Amino acid sequence: MPAAGQEAGQGAFPVTIAHKYGSTEIVEEPQRVVTVGRIEQDAVLALGVIPVATTERFGEYPGAIFPWAKEALGDAPLPEVLQPSYSAGGIPFERVAALRPDLILALYSDITERDYDTLARIAPTIAQPGEYGDLGISWQDLTRTVGVALGRADDAQRLLAGVEAEFAQARADHPEFTGATALNVYSAGDGAYQAYPPPDLGGRLLADLGFAVPAAIDELAGGELRRDQRRAARPVRHRRPQRRDLLPNRAQPALPPGRAGPDARRRHRRRPSHRGDPMTLALDQLTG
Repeated sequence: MPAAGQEAGQGAFPVTIAHKYGSTEIVEEPQRVVTVGRIEQDAVLALGVIPVATTERFGEYPGAIFPWAKEALGDAPLPEVLQPSYSAGGIPFERVAALRPDLILALYSDITERDYDTLARIAPTIAQPGEYGDLGISWQDLTRTVGVALGRADDAQRLLAGVEAEFAQARADHPEFTGATALNVYSAGDGAYQAYPPPDLGGRLLADLGFAVPAAIDELAGGELRRDQRRAARPVRHRRPQRRDLLPNRAQPALPPGRAGPDARRRHRRRPSHRGDPMTLALDQLTG
């Protein structure tokens, strides 16, 4: 992401970070961070900062802290949980203001310019980047930008290097992942399903493990727009989950680890068509 001062070292302020609605200057190290975006708490916690408020995404976890981030939270008080921008009533601006934040993060978001203007009157706000579609920023750029905003750019780079190394090791340990097709699929209710290829985060995770998106899904999701990983893909919706032309033999629905409980994962593994397939192997590796 383009950001003046992004090359500055650890703890360097002021920094200016560009985004969809302009740019935001942060003059000193933030102490009270509110995440209006839907996943920023992971990066904030991983960099050693406890947000005072987070935004609900799904699962209704206490503090909107997912299981993998509990260790980073430690014994600190749970953040207050805000409703997301797409919920009835939208962003609870008065609650945000009452928290007295000195930084608001909305990188993985779809906030409007009006939302941004309101938040920016409360505290310095970093909106979604202009070069990505809404809800399209990669986890790498999100982590990097959060590191700059918190004055922990060097820590963010080390964190990224460590996670990238884990992905590389997973690909090396499982060469069968490379080139195998896999989908990130959610139930849309009423017997309908939606597939989310990259740049959706679940799709990105599968790509980082070496999996490829089935060609038919790629075309339905936007083809060329999706392939640059920066424009939002259209979710692929279909009411017939047994369409084998859309779900080829080696493409199996992936259960989102944060949303699917142990019973759901066990049911997935017991399905005869899933036993031994690359996607179930990846699911086993990621969720235990």
